[in-house]
Parts: sequence; C-alpha cells; structure tokens
Amino acid sequence: MNNILLPSELRSTIDQEPIEFSVISTKHRPPHKTYFVFGISIMMIIAPISSFFIINSIVSLSQDEVLDTLTLFLLFIPFLGGILMAILGFYLKNQKGGYFVGTPSRLIYYFGGVVKSYHWSEFSGIIETNLTKGELSLQLKSGRTFVGKYKTKYVVPYMLYILENPDTISKVEKICREKIQSNR
Repeated sequence: MNNILLPSELRSTIDQEPIEFSVISTKHRPPHKTYFVFGISIMMIIAPISSFFIINSIVSLSQDEVLDTLTLFLLFIPFLGGILMAILGFYLKNQKGGYFVGTPSRLIYYFGGVVKSYHWSEFSGIIETNLTKGELSLQLKSGRTFVGKYKTKYVVPYMLYILENPDTISKVEKICREKIQSNR
C-alpha cells in the first residue's frame, strides 16, 4: 500500500511529510458513472437508423432525389453525434486513475500532471465503500451550485473516487475515516 513509485511532482508536493498511505486508483471514475453517456449514444445511433427506414419507405413512393439527400444528411448528424458520444463513453469508462497519498494533515491527489491537495477538514465525513467492487467515495463539503425550479439553489458536493482492490480499500477507508474524524 505504501511501496509505490510516486511521480516527481507528487514527491516534491509531499516533501518531508510522513505518508500514511499511497495508492494508484485503477480507474478515474466508477464504471456505473459512464452508463448515462452510453445510453444517450445508443439512442442517438438507433433513432436515425430506424427513422431512415421509415422515411425511406415514404420517400420511395414519391422518388424525390432532393428530399432523399436532405433526409440522409439530417439523419447523419445525430448518428455521427451518437458515434462521438460512444467514443467519449469508452474513453471515460477506460480512463486510468490517479495517485492518492494520505498524510497526517491532507489527502493529495495527482492526475494528469495536476496535483490537488485537500485538507482533511474539507471532507464532510460521508464515506461510501463497496468492498465487492473495490470502490471508495469521499464526499467534500464544497460542490457545484445549481439553481433549480422556483430559483432555489442547491449544492451537489464534489466526490473523490478511489478504485483499488478490496483489501487496500478497507485499509484506506479506515485511515481516511480516522483523519476526517480527528480534523472536524
């Protein structure tokens, strides 16, 4: 759990702080968070194809070439969007995770050359663990503010996902829970 070769940017950020744990997340986000993108892409691919066959049977009765070309062009746009959404879904689902390093004072996250540091007091204390899938979700106190119906504001908190093997996740969850409780 602690014998991982860390990138130089991350090592320089940690400096002389003692490391409580260090893990490499297998994925950037849980796979079920990408299912929505796949659902939209399937609808955008199937709808134009089915519409093409329906419209083609109607247009073939009139034999109008201009309408046929325009119809194909208008159906190709959402089909192309569906293909792009499917590619995006595969990218999001298979995106590799980053490094998580826990120190006595903070949780450091390194992904794609960017280092983010979260003091343990920034976490709300809501921790979700799925040991069968090896998922750990840590909820932050901050989040994105949305304005809903009737101009009511609500905040959707940011989440950090650590995806690892279940043995490591249980150890990391215990350390994170202790650090969050002691820094409230």
